[in-house]
Amino acid sequence: MFYKDKDGELRPVTMTVVGTKSARFRRVEDQQRKRKIRSAKLTVKDLHNDQREKIIACVIDFDGFFVKNQKVPFSTGNVRMILERCPWIEEQLLEAMNDHERFFSKA
Repeated sequence: MFYKDKDGELRPVTMTVVGTKSARFRRVEDQQRKRKIRSAKLTVKDLHNDQREKIIACVIDFDGFFVKNQKVPFSTGNVRMILERCPWIEEQLLEAMNDHERFFSKA
Protein backbone atom coordinates (compact mmCIF):
# COMPACT_ATOMS: atom_id res chain seq x y z
CA MET A 1 0.00 0.00 0.00
CA PHE A 2 1.06 3.53 -0.68
CA TYR A 3 -0.06 7.01 0.24
CA LYS A 4 0.71 10.46 -1.17
CA ASP A 5 2.72 12.72 1.10
CA LYS A 6 2.23 16.50 1.28
CA ASP A 7 4.37 16.92 -1.86
CA GLY A 8 2.32 14.38 -3.81
CA GLU A 9 5.07 11.73 -3.69
CA LEU A 10 4.00 8.12 -3.26
CA ARG A 11 5.28 6.63 0.01
CA PRO A 12 4.87 3.10 1.31
CA VAL A 13 2.68 2.42 4.32
CA THR A 14 5.06 0.85 6.84
CA MET A 15 5.28 -0.59 10.31
CA THR A 16 8.67 -1.16 11.92
CA VAL A 17 8.95 -4.08 14.34
CA VAL A 18 11.54 -5.74 16.52
CA GLY A 19 11.87 -9.51 16.33
CA THR A 20 10.81 -12.31 18.61
CA LYS A 21 14.38 -12.62 19.88
CA SER A 22 14.40 -8.99 21.08
CA ALA A 23 14.45 -7.96 24.73
CA ARG A 24 11.18 -6.09 24.19
CA PHE A 25 9.37 -9.23 22.98
CA ARG A 26 10.86 -11.43 25.71
CA ARG A 27 9.90 -8.93 28.42
CA VAL A 28 6.23 -8.96 27.38
CA GLU A 29 6.27 -12.73 27.00
CA ASP A 30 7.75 -13.15 30.51
CA GLN A 31 5.07 -10.88 32.00
CA GLN A 32 2.37 -12.91 30.29
CA ARG A 33 3.86 -16.22 31.48
CA LYS A 34 3.88 -15.00 35.07
CA ARG A 35 0.23 -13.97 34.76
CA LYS A 36 -0.68 -17.34 33.23
CA ILE A 37 1.01 -19.22 36.07
CA ARG A 38 -1.09 -17.29 38.60
CA SER A 39 -4.32 -17.61 36.61
CA ALA A 40 -6.43 -20.72 36.92
CA LYS A 41 -8.60 -19.87 33.91
CA LEU A 42 -7.32 -19.06 30.45
CA THR A 43 -9.58 -18.67 27.46
CA VAL A 44 -8.87 -18.71 23.76
CA LYS A 45 -9.65 -14.99 23.80
CA ASP A 46 -6.97 -14.48 26.49
CA LEU A 47 -4.40 -16.25 24.32
CA HIS A 48 -5.39 -14.18 21.26
CA ASN A 49 -5.17 -10.98 23.30
CA ASP A 50 -1.73 -12.01 24.58
CA GLN A 51 -0.56 -12.54 21.01
CA ARG A 52 -1.87 -9.12 20.00
CA GLU A 53 -0.20 -7.44 23.00
CA LYS A 54 3.15 -8.98 22.04
CA ILE A 55 2.74 -7.65 18.51
CA ILE A 56 1.78 -4.19 19.77
CA ALA A 57 4.81 -4.12 22.07
CA CYS A 58 7.09 -4.98 19.15
CA VAL A 59 5.88 -2.24 16.80
CA ILE A 60 8.33 0.61 17.27
CA ASP A 61 7.15 2.93 14.50
CA PHE A 62 4.70 3.26 11.63
CA ASP A 63 3.99 5.61 8.76
CA GLY A 64 1.17 6.16 6.31
CA PHE A 65 -1.95 5.42 8.34
CA PHE A 66 -4.84 7.88 8.10
CA VAL A 67 -8.23 8.26 9.77
CA LYS A 68 -10.64 10.76 8.21
CA ASN A 69 -7.80 12.15 6.07
CA GLN A 70 -5.70 12.87 9.17
CA LYS A 71 -2.34 11.17 9.53
CA VAL A 72 -2.29 8.94 12.61
CA PRO A 73 0.71 9.65 14.88
CA PHE A 74 2.68 6.73 16.29
CA SER A 75 1.64 5.54 19.75
CA THR A 76 0.94 2.18 21.35
CA GLY A 77 -2.74 3.07 21.52
CA ASN A 78 -2.79 3.87 17.81
CA VAL A 79 -1.06 0.58 16.97
CA ARG A 80 -3.85 -1.17 18.90
CA MET A 81 -6.49 0.85 17.02
CA ILE A 82 -4.94 0.00 13.65
CA LEU A 83 -4.83 -3.72 14.46
CA GLU A 84 -8.45 -3.64 15.61
CA ARG A 85 -9.51 -1.95 12.36
CA CYS A 86 -7.18 -4.00 10.13
CA PRO A 87 -6.65 -7.40 11.82
CA TRP A 88 -5.01 -8.91 8.72
CA ILE A 89 -1.95 -6.77 9.45
CA GLU A 90 -1.24 -8.92 12.53
CA GLU A 91 -0.31 -11.88 10.33
CA GLN A 92 2.09 -9.76 8.31
CA LEU A 93 3.70 -8.36 11.46
CA LEU A 94 4.08 -11.84 12.98
CA GLU A 95 5.73 -13.05 9.79
CA ALA A 96 8.16 -10.12 9.85
CA MET A 97 8.89 -10.56 13.57
CA ASN A 98 9.73 -14.25 13.03
CA ASP A 99 11.81 -13.75 9.88
CA HIS A 100 15.11 -13.32 11.66
CA GLU A 101 17.10 -12.86 8.45
CA ARG A 102 15.33 -9.52 7.92
CA PHE A 103 17.13 -8.14 10.98
CA PHE A 104 20.58 -8.56 9.45
CA SER A 105 22.01 -6.60 6.54
CA LYS A 106 23.04 -8.59 3.51
CA ALA A 107 26.77 -8.51 2.83
